[in-house]
Amino acid sequence: MAIMNQLRTTEDLQTANGMNQALGNRTQRQLRNAEAAAVMGMLPALRESWRLQQDDILTSQEKSSRSAGIFNAVIKTSRLASQSAAIAAGAYLVLQQEISPGMLIAGSILIGRALQPVEQAVGAWSGFVAAKGQYERLNQLMNNADANPSRMAMPEISGAIAAKGAALIPPGERKPIIQGINFSIPAGSVCMVVGASGSGKSTLIRGILGLWATGAGEIRIDGVEAKNYDRDQLGPQVGYLPQDIELFEGSVALNIARFGEVDSNAVIQAATDAGLHDFILSLPAGYDTMLGSTGGYLSPGQQQRVALARAIYRKPRLIVLDEPNSNLDDQGELALNEAIAISKASGSTVVIVSHRKPILSISDYIMLIGDGRQLEFGPTAEVVAKLKPKGQSQKDRPAAPSAQLPSKTTTW
Repeated sequence: MAIMNQLRTTEDLQTANGMNQALGNRTQRQLRNAEAAAVMGMLPALRESWRLQQDDILTSQEKSSRSAGIFNAVIKTSRLASQSAAIAAGAYLVLQQEISPGMLIAGSILIGRALQPVEQAVGAWSGFVAAKGQYERLNQLMNNADANPSRMAMPEISGAIAAKGAALIPPGERKPIIQGINFSIPAGSVCMVVGASGSGKSTLIRGILGLWATGAGEIRIDGVEAKNYDRDQLGPQVGYLPQDIELFEGSVALNIARFGEVDSNAVIQAATDAGLHDFILSLPAGYDTMLGSTGGYLSPGQQQRVALARAIYRKPRLIVLDEPNSNLDDQGELALNEAIAISKASGSTVVIVSHRKPILSISDYIMLIGDGRQLEFGPTAEVVAKLKPKGQSQKDRPAAPSAQLPSKTTTW
């Protein structure tokens, strides 16, 4: 009965727990956008959506609890019926003078003692099942840890990146998002990656950094695929600014220093290169000002500049910036361009995903991505000349909006 109870209720409980976790994650995301929702009158609709999902969770939980209650009632009834039947059988034998009354009492005690461990096992069955699941998860974790042994230390990188026929498939998927990638970016140069939204630019960035393994072909840093580097060794040599800015709970200095040992000179230098030093000094505790998981009271642009300082901390050999100016004003844009120029001058390779034309003037190479494929790659002047309309001079060509670059092989 206990086994049948487990088989009957497990699926409903797993469904309810999964729905509850998904709803919790969704609620957290909505809370981060609570102000926008309140301003646009979205709160009633969001509350109704939450209520409907909560009802579905409670329905699954109620279904599982009802089944468990029925099985528990049957188990208890069976136990009492067994004991009652044993006593009735003993009483009948006493009346038939086949056993003595003392044997009846002894038999009743023995039956109770015999059923007690079974009853305890049934009561603790959920604990057995939970322990079994924990053991399986730990076993899987240990097997995965054994499958990734320590890698041999490699020389420090110079920052040269090359790809040959690379295709990138998201984890758990089968179809590649981006394919046919071929390029070679020399160390110490700046490459600008452009393309329409959803064309695969961020996916390419994840492939360069080794976050997503190549499904075909290869992407190499100094001749070695990024996934084959020891992450602890490669990490300090790489700077990364993702689209979604995440600052961690701790001081400004700790965030810039990547929560390692704080080198004051290096932290100040990174903040200065990002044009952020004076602003940090104006904070209540300067570099010791504590930030929350969402950046505390910093604006999105200020958070982005702190994350930029973190990315260029100690001048890593490879710097990857994914839409680094999406929240920046004109002053922040100038500071970003200055930081890129300083990084290039120090010998760092910089890969930038951006739609802003001012960055074009400091880039050495352009890569044009469209519909999950590489459409163009080469020195900036050559690619710009190739995309320029035929018969139209640079002087006569209409100026492009500063926030856009070509999405495919079209003009600016």
